[in-house]
Amino acid sequence: MSRANWTDEQISAFLDGELDETTTEALARAVEADEVLAARVERLGAANRAYVKALSEIDRRPLSPGVEKILSAPPTAQVIQFRPKAIGGFLMEHRAIAASLLCAVAVWGLSSTLTAKPVDPMAPGPDGTILASSPIHSALEGGSTGEVVKVKSPPKVVPTLFAATTRK
Repeated sequence: MSRANWTDEQISAFLDGELDETTTEALARAVEADEVLAARVERLGAANRAYVKALSEIDRRPLSPGVEKILSAPPTAQVIQFRPKAIGGFLMEHRAIAASLLCAVAVWGLSSTLTAKPVDPMAPGPDGTILASSPIHSALEGGSTGEVVKVKSPPKVVPTLFAATTRK
Protein backbone atom coordinates (compact mmCIF):
# COMPACT_ATOMS: atom_id res chain seq x y z
CA MET A 1 0.00 0.00 0.00
CA SER A 2 1.21 3.51 -0.69
CA ARG A 3 1.24 6.21 1.98
CA ALA A 4 -2.04 7.65 0.64
CA ASN A 5 -3.81 4.36 1.39
CA TRP A 6 -2.89 4.20 5.09
CA THR A 7 -5.51 5.95 7.21
CA ASP A 8 -4.89 7.52 10.60
CA GLU A 9 -7.15 4.86 12.12
CA GLN A 10 -4.97 2.09 10.68
CA ILE A 11 -1.79 3.80 11.89
CA SER A 12 -3.29 4.26 15.37
CA ALA A 13 -4.30 0.58 15.43
CA PHE A 14 -0.72 -0.27 14.34
CA LEU A 15 0.68 1.80 17.24
CA ASP A 16 -1.73 0.12 19.68
CA GLY A 17 -0.91 -3.37 18.36
CA GLU A 18 -4.48 -4.01 17.20
CA LEU A 19 -3.84 -4.89 13.52
CA ASP A 20 -3.66 -8.43 12.22
CA GLU A 21 -0.20 -9.85 11.48
CA THR A 22 -0.33 -9.39 7.70
CA THR A 23 -1.43 -5.75 7.89
CA THR A 24 1.12 -5.02 10.64
CA GLU A 25 3.94 -6.38 8.50
CA ALA A 26 2.75 -4.45 5.42
CA LEU A 27 2.55 -1.18 7.36
CA ALA A 28 5.96 -1.77 8.98
CA ARG A 29 7.53 -2.31 5.52
CA ALA A 30 5.79 0.82 4.22
CA VAL A 31 7.10 2.88 7.18
CA GLU A 32 10.64 1.66 6.51
CA ALA A 33 10.37 2.55 2.81
CA ASP A 34 8.57 5.90 3.05
CA GLU A 35 9.88 8.84 5.09
CA VAL A 36 6.61 10.79 4.87
CA LEU A 37 4.65 7.83 6.23
CA ALA A 38 7.26 7.35 8.97
CA ALA A 39 6.77 11.01 9.97
CA ARG A 40 2.97 10.49 10.13
CA VAL A 41 3.46 7.42 12.33
CA GLU A 42 5.81 9.40 14.61
CA ARG A 43 3.35 12.33 14.87
CA LEU A 44 0.46 10.01 15.75
CA GLY A 45 2.65 8.15 18.25
CA ALA A 46 3.66 11.44 19.91
CA ALA A 47 0.00 12.51 20.10
CA ASN A 48 -0.90 9.12 21.62
CA ARG A 49 1.85 9.44 24.25
CA ALA A 50 0.77 13.02 25.12
CA TYR A 51 -2.83 11.86 25.53
CA VAL A 52 -1.87 8.99 27.82
CA LYS A 53 0.34 11.31 29.88
CA ALA A 54 -2.46 13.86 30.30
CA LEU A 55 -4.91 11.18 31.42
CA SER A 56 -2.44 9.62 33.84
CA GLU A 57 -2.16 12.99 35.62
CA ILE A 58 -5.75 12.50 36.80
CA ASP A 59 -4.78 9.26 38.55
CA ARG A 60 -1.94 11.00 40.44
CA ARG A 61 -4.20 13.60 42.07
CA PRO A 62 -5.34 12.77 45.61
CA LEU A 63 -9.05 12.32 46.22
CA SER A 64 -10.91 14.92 48.23
CA PRO A 65 -11.78 13.95 51.84
CA GLY A 66 -15.51 13.79 51.02
CA VAL A 67 -14.95 11.32 48.19
CA GLU A 68 -12.57 9.27 50.35
CA LYS A 69 -15.27 9.05 53.04
CA ILE A 70 -17.94 7.95 50.56
CA LEU A 71 -15.70 5.31 49.02
CA SER A 72 -14.56 3.92 52.37
CA ALA A 73 -18.11 3.28 53.68
CA PRO A 74 -19.80 0.06 52.51
CA PRO A 75 -22.97 0.52 50.48
CA THR A 76 -26.19 0.46 52.49
CA ALA A 77 -28.75 0.12 49.72
CA GLN A 78 -31.54 -2.38 50.13
CA VAL A 79 -33.38 -3.88 47.17
CA ILE A 80 -37.16 -3.81 47.48
CA GLN A 81 -39.09 -6.24 45.34
CA PHE A 82 -42.21 -4.80 43.75
CA ARG A 83 -45.21 -6.89 42.87
CA PRO A 84 -45.88 -7.06 39.15
CA LYS A 85 -49.14 -5.34 38.27
CA ALA A 86 -51.88 -7.21 36.53
CA ILE A 87 -53.18 -5.89 33.21
CA GLY A 88 -56.52 -5.09 34.84
CA GLY A 89 -54.80 -2.78 37.32
CA PHE A 90 -53.04 -0.96 34.51
CA LEU A 91 -56.31 -0.45 32.64
CA MET A 92 -58.08 0.76 35.78
CA GLU A 93 -55.36 3.33 36.47
CA HIS A 94 -55.36 4.67 32.94
CA ARG A 95 -59.04 4.50 32.03
CA ALA A 96 -59.49 8.28 32.28
CA ILE A 97 -56.78 8.86 29.70
CA ALA A 98 -58.27 6.23 27.39
CA ALA A 99 -61.76 7.72 27.75
CA SER A 100 -60.55 11.26 27.00
CA LEU A 101 -58.65 10.06 23.92
CA LEU A 102 -61.74 8.22 22.71
CA CYS A 103 -63.86 11.36 23.19
CA ALA A 104 -61.32 13.49 21.34
CA VAL A 105 -61.33 11.10 18.37
CA ALA A 106 -65.13 11.02 18.32
CA VAL A 107 -65.42 14.83 18.42
CA TRP A 108 -62.78 15.22 15.71
CA GLY A 109 -64.47 12.64 13.49
CA LEU A 110 -67.90 14.21 13.93
CA SER A 111 -66.69 17.76 13.33
CA SER A 112 -64.70 16.80 10.26
CA THR A 113 -67.70 15.10 8.65
CA LEU A 114 -70.02 18.02 9.43
CA THR A 115 -67.67 20.71 8.12
CA ALA A 116 -66.35 18.84 5.07
CA LYS A 117 -67.68 20.24 1.82
CA PRO A 118 -68.19 17.85 -1.06
CA VAL A 119 -65.51 18.30 -3.68
CA ASP A 120 -66.65 18.57 -7.27
CA PRO A 121 -64.17 16.54 -9.35
CA MET A 122 -65.07 18.62 -12.42
CA ALA A 123 -64.28 21.99 -10.82
CA PRO A 124 -60.78 23.40 -11.04
CA GLY A 125 -59.03 24.41 -7.82
CA PRO A 126 -59.29 27.93 -6.36
CA ASP A 127 -56.22 29.03 -8.34
CA GLY A 128 -57.45 27.48 -11.60
CA THR A 129 -55.36 24.33 -11.25
CA ILE A 130 -56.80 21.17 -12.76
CA LEU A 131 -55.57 18.11 -10.88
CA ALA A 132 -54.20 15.15 -12.81
CA SER A 133 -56.79 12.93 -11.10
CA SER A 134 -59.64 15.11 -12.43
CA PRO A 135 -61.86 13.86 -15.27
CA ILE A 136 -61.31 17.24 -16.98
CA HIS A 137 -57.57 16.57 -17.11
CA SER A 138 -58.03 13.20 -18.77
CA ALA A 139 -60.50 14.72 -21.26
CA LEU A 140 -58.14 17.55 -22.19
CA GLU A 141 -55.16 15.20 -22.45
CA GLY A 142 -56.93 12.51 -24.48
CA GLY A 143 -59.41 14.44 -26.60
CA SER A 144 -58.73 16.21 -29.87
CA THR A 145 -59.64 19.85 -30.51
CA GLY A 146 -63.35 20.18 -31.25
CA GLU A 147 -64.08 16.56 -30.31
CA VAL A 148 -66.82 16.01 -27.71
CA VAL A 149 -65.48 13.90 -24.86
CA LYS A 150 -68.01 12.34 -22.51
CA VAL A 151 -66.74 12.65 -18.94
CA LYS A 152 -69.75 11.59 -16.84
CA SER A 153 -73.31 10.79 -17.78
CA PRO A 154 -74.65 14.37 -18.23
CA PRO A 155 -71.56 16.61 -18.66
CA LYS A 156 -69.42 16.69 -21.76
CA VAL A 157 -66.10 18.43 -22.39
CA VAL A 158 -65.06 19.95 -25.70
CA PRO A 159 -61.32 20.69 -25.81
CA THR A 160 -60.73 23.94 -27.69
CA LEU A 161 -57.42 25.41 -28.71
CA PHE A 162 -57.10 29.12 -27.95
CA ALA A 163 -54.32 31.09 -29.57
CA ALA A 164 -52.39 33.22 -27.14
CA THR A 165 -52.32 36.87 -28.05
CA THR A 166 -49.98 39.51 -26.77
CA ARG A 167 -50.72 43.20 -26.36
CA LYS A 168 -48.33 45.84 -27.57
